[in-house]
Amino acid sequence: MFPRLNLPGESTGPTVTDMHAGGEPVRILELSAGLLKGDTLARRKIMNEFHDEIRTALMLEPRGHNEMYGAILSPADAGDPDPSPHVLFCHTSGYSTMCGHATLALGRYLYAREHNPDANGRYRLRTPCGAIEVAYDQNSTESVFESVPCHVHALDQVITVPDLGQVRGDVGYGGAFYFILPGKRVGLDISTGPVSEVARLARRLFTAAKQQLTIRSHVEADLQFLYGVILTDSAPQARASRNICLFGVNQIDRSPTGSGVGARLAIDYARGKTAVGVWRTFLGASMLGFEGQISAVSGQQIRTRIRGRTHFTGQTRMILEHDDPVRHGFRLD
Repeated sequence: MFPRLNLPGESTGPTVTDMHAGGEPVRILELSAGLLKGDTLARRKIMNEFHDEIRTALMLEPRGHNEMYGAILSPADAGDPDPSPHVLFCHTSGYSTMCGHATLALGRYLYAREHNPDANGRYRLRTPCGAIEVAYDQNSTESVFESVPCHVHALDQVITVPDLGQVRGDVGYGGAFYFILPGKRVGLDISTGPVSEVARLARRLFTAAKQQLTIRSHVEADLQFLYGVILTDSAPQARASRNICLFGVNQIDRSPTGSGVGARLAIDYARGKTAVGVWRTFLGASMLGFEGQISAVSGQQIRTRIRGRTHFTGQTRMILEHDDPVRHGFRLD
């Protein structure tokens, strides 16, 4: 028998819900009203500057791990005519601008929590990159979301990587910016090669790309940075395509990366490799998949629709004891 825990009230913490989408974890926390205020980008700044210990306690050891990912929900301000909640996406090294796999998980989470959807059964979420809508279908057990406008930032960008020389790739935006190229261009078979080998090379590409590529776009200034590198296989459109994404500080996404799928679709559309309305399957490092399609085109921008299954993995009441020196997490670099 385990001893009964009699903890003082100030030592207890919130309850979090753990899920995964495509194998990538999502730890969900709902904040009470008043802690964060303003638009979503303002909340992101407030969280980063004044409450970052919440993120580190959620993401880092001993409660989390190097590959942990999270979604922090906060309610609309009092008197806001838009009652939609805000969501901040976070990971072990900071905050994302968008996250597709977490959005899919939130669709099922909000459904399970009996939040009120709109007349079309959709939940509106305010994210750092804009408002998105997600729905959960209990019959198919899938979530589906409509992306923010996605676009090609630049095609055929060349970076110089030590011991590799010049490497060419494309930069696409799906709520975040990614440098995207086929693995075979740097001598890797993404379909069969070990993920650890892909990760080592992706780190080198990411370091070079961040140093050498300049992101200047019509999106908010706070969003104008390279978020990750995606290495793809060379599968034709008719077959499932695997990609492996490295983001943050050396995190490998287990899922196909929902915002990365949007960026890939924008690039493929610009190159004439896909068409509006065609569903395609994308596999992640875990070999689990999402499906994506272009739902609309407006000038140089596209809208995408992405769907996939998500699963609950646990629910935890966090405990933060005052005499615990690592109660807010720690990281071994």
